[in-house]
Amino acid sequence: MLSRLWRIVATGLGFVVFAIGAFALGAALLLLLPLPFGPLRKRRSARAAIRAAAWLYLQLLCALGLLRIHIRNREGLRCQGELVVANHPSLLDAVLLLSLMPGPCFLVKAPLLRNPFTAAVVRLAGYIPNSGEGKALVLEAAKVIARGESLVIFPEGTRTEDPSRLQLRRGAANIALTARCPIRPVRIRVVPMTLRKHEPWYAVPDSQPRFSLEVLDPINPAELVDAQ
Repeated sequence: MLSRLWRIVATGLGFVVFAIGAFALGAALLLLLPLPFGPLRKRRSARAAIRAAAWLYLQLLCALGLLRIHIRNREGLRCQGELVVANHPSLLDAVLLLSLMPGPCFLVKAPLLRNPFTAAVVRLAGYIPNSGEGKALVLEAAKVIARGESLVIFPEGTRTEDPSRLQLRRGAANIALTARCPIRPVRIRVVPMTLRKHEPWYAVPDSQPRFSLEVLDPINPAELVDAQ
């Protein structure tokens, strides 16, 4: 009982730290704007800062006893020029991938550009909002991959509601076929489940959650199309 009560308090603290940290990171990254650097260098610097901040945040959550993390085939996340697709069971999935990958681009929800805590970070990092039209969005994503960056996308478009019935959208497949790039699947498991969609932050599980990331071998979409 005491352990669960502590994790409720620590979870609340984690949300507060995230909000303050995201705002502070955005304010710090704004200092890049007047510097005489090109857009590419500024984008890489912003993504490196975001990766470091995500790693520090996860270390804090682990130190507070809120979670454990296990990664299989971490080397696979050092990929370049690939479309990385992952399931989305928990609110922390993006933070996990941000902390592990060297400067990827993310397809993010458009509301993040209207959130004062995340807007500056998203813009400076050059992440792609999903507010564009379907074809234009696919072409923009394909350009990112063509210049050698990896693009991370959650094909469900939102957090998983029913893990036994994943509902994938076609956007990821359209991007992979347009970019003619490998698809790198990442399987995320959370046991026991926590921070699910429509679940209040204080609904912590009875035991400490374990986040497991399994990075799978890349898939060539052209081979799948030829096999049809």
